[in-house]
Amino acid sequence: MIGARSADLKAALAALRAGEAVAIPTETVYGLAADAENPAAVRRVFALKGRPADHPLIVHLGEAAWLERYVCGIPEAAWRLARALLARSAHLGAAPPPADPGGRDRRAGHRGAARS
Repeated sequence: MIGARSADLKAALAALRAGEAVAIPTETVYGLAADAENPAAVRRVFALKGRPADHPLIVHLGEAAWLERYVCGIPEAAWRLARALLARSAHLGAAPPPADPGGRDRRAGHRGAARS
């Protein structure tokens, strides 16, 4: 991160590991980051944002293989697209698994998003 001090990054990482949400700057706005595999942290982001339970969060992925952790029923064409694009910035919409890390039942047809 440009201009970030090592101490700030260490504090942010410690907060994320403790299940807290961390504000992060993006190109246009500030976002909230949390550990997507920590249900309490995900619920905290929903609460902090006042986000309805049926509006999924974006999960940032480091590689295409991570998709299976967060979505199910991935068609082969989507896999090819993910493998080609997840080496750089991309947005892929996908159906989540039956229960997400936030504890919500996703079988009702909610949509999720994955982004690297």
